[in-house]
Amino acid sequence: MDIESEENSNPDTIIPFQSMKALPVLFFKSQCVAYKDEILICGGYFVNDCYSYHTIKDEYIRICAYPKNVELSGHCVVKIGNQDDKNANAITLLCFGGYKAKQKYALVMKYVSVWEKVGSKRARDSNTWKIFKDKSDHPISIGKEAVDYKEVRAVVGGSSNHLLFITYPPKNIDVFDLNNLQFQGRCILPTYTNIESHCLVLKSNGNADKKKKSEMVLFCKDTGLSIEYNEEGKKFQFEKFRAYSKLRSCHHFAYVCINNEILFFGGYSGNVSNRVHKYSIHDDVWMTYEHTLPVALQGSAAVLNVDNTCIYLLGGKNNQWINLKIKAEELMKKQTKQEEQWAVEEQERREIEIIRMEWNRMKDAFDIKKLKVIRQTEIEIIIAQWYRSLFVKLRWVDELNKIVSRYVMQYKYIGQLKYFKLLRELPVHHSYINSVRFSPDGSRILSSSKDQTVRIWDTRSGHEIFVFRGHSNAVNDAQFSPDGSLVISCSKDKTVQKTGKVVNCAQISPNGKLVLCTSRKVIRLLDAKSGVQLKVLTGHSQFVYYAQFSPDSQTIVSASSDKTVGLWNVSSGERLYQLIGHSDAVVKARFSPDGLFVVSCSSDQTIRIWDTISGKMLQVFEGESNLVTDVQYSPDGQTIFLSAGDGTIKLWDVKLGLEIQKLKVRSSAVTGVDISPNGDLLASSFRSGEIQLWVPL
Repeated sequence: MDIESEENSNPDTIIPFQSMKALPVLFFKSQCVAYKDEILICGGYFVNDCYSYHTIKDEYIRICAYPKNVELSGHCVVKIGNQDDKNANAITLLCFGGYKAKQKYALVMKYVSVWEKVGSKRARDSNTWKIFKDKSDHPISIGKEAVDYKEVRAVVGGSSNHLLFITYPPKNIDVFDLNNLQFQGRCILPTYTNIESHCLVLKSNGNADKKKKSEMVLFCKDTGLSIEYNEEGKKFQFEKFRAYSKLRSCHHFAYVCINNEILFFGGYSGNVSNRVHKYSIHDDVWMTYEHTLPVALQGSAAVLNVDNTCIYLLGGKNNQWINLKIKAEELMKKQTKQEEQWAVEEQERREIEIIRMEWNRMKDAFDIKKLKVIRQTEIEIIIAQWYRSLFVKLRWVDELNKIVSRYVMQYKYIGQLKYFKLLRELPVHHSYINSVRFSPDGSRILSSSKDQTVRIWDTRSGHEIFVFRGHSNAVNDAQFSPDGSLVISCSKDKTVQKTGKVVNCAQISPNGKLVLCTSRKVIRLLDAKSGVQLKVLTGHSQFVYYAQFSPDSQTIVSASSDKTVGLWNVSSGERLYQLIGHSDAVVKARFSPDGLFVVSCSSDQTIRIWDTISGKMLQVFEGESNLVTDVQYSPDGQTIFLSAGDGTIKLWDVKLGLEIQKLKVRSSAVTGVDISPNGDLLASSFRSGEIQLWVPL
């Protein structure tokens, strides 16, 4: 079962949220605060209005609006001062945000309930946002002027609830003392990526106050971070830990922390999600709920009421005026069998990641001693889990059987993974190489270049076999025919050549009956024998970069600069699906060996896997810091090879969604990558004109 599915076809699979009265204003990325029986909605993305929602009356009353010169874009609102909401007649809210290039702001509001009876006494300065000032009436600046407070998060901690911890992009954490109203300092977070749209919560710890330590947890994409701040030494300590694989490509999720368990709702990772995830801080365990939200959410706000009994989800993007309510106990029930299975699979991913890191430390050199250490690490992981399970559950025999079975599976699986090392380098072309392809039997390599030539090389000796000349401009692509007897090339000179003759084609179908070529926005189908044009496939609005036949020759996949992937029926010429998800030009799209999936790479620095039957996006691989130039399935369909403009080749495990190896090859951009039919030889081409051959360790 694909746990990233966004469909809700069965009401029995939906978490029992209760729909409350719709919001009076469309709020996206709003800031919400609980107070007595109210939820205070303190503005949203470019929405300055503030409302109070009464949780018992199920009604809204407008409180006020932010000053007109305040632009809300990733702002933050926290409660300061007295934290006893149940008995307080008023609370003080602090709002801050803004850009260094524009007006930064720090505002306070003393809030007295707008639901009190008419005629009740309210302070004259209540329920309005005012500039945050000190006792001398001087405006207070939170943080230094030279930084942006966009997509900012904050929590109030410290031994006297007097310290404001602020996290914001790219990788910063600030400390502000609310007692003396002074900036205390800044530290750089040891994260892999920038922390936009992240999660920050304060960890509940009764002993922390006595020790004058504040503990926090931060999540953003592939980063998990435990943060500890010592008041006496004014120092931070950080500890990295594993982020959840299902949230690594997700942002704009809502989150709330209850009893040291963080709940994540919805989010965006190519598609808007309807999933709910939970992380236990104490146990360091992740889970995904089998049941889903009643609607997919992006940019909603999650808030816990003051009694910690109910959770509210408010607003979102794309006309989501929702207000959903659920009892917290509904999300604390025992796991279902499916949820337990997903948890086991996640633990397997975790173990594989640990082993993969050990493998990566080996780099290109095969070290049998290090290999033994890895095997020892595997055993220690299994024993540690058995030991933990033995004391957590008394069904030790069943647990031991499961662990042993998993170990056998894991040992077998790890043994099947292929890690590559460099075999040889071929200085083959005088200019940029556009493509590199293996022959059907894997004995030869075909390369096309900006130097206007196509060359064939012997994979065993590395010697050049033949050079095709005839194009008058850069050769964009070249491929062998299915039987390996012909070479087809296409060029910027607007010709397609087959052993020197113009035939207007770029690729022969696997059954040998058809050829295709891409020309600007269209794909042309021709008869392979006569060269007669049979069909023109239209639908893309911009340039078609690449097209490929499916293994059964019945379908074509295309990649276009219009940010879409196309799936086409060869017989009818109709477009079956327009696959939407990439946010920039799609560079390549290729079928899996069985034709059931398509992998695409884009200038948006993501890799996406699609189901060719349903047209749904199944997986998103993020984290690439440079342009992905090519992508290819392994012959068994279990691994994806990708080449990048930063001079690297990466191997991703499809099942686990993990990067299993990174080959840092050279400083020149990798322009193409291909894998031999038996999977025992990897070829990469470069902007500088070389080809490298790699073999498994």
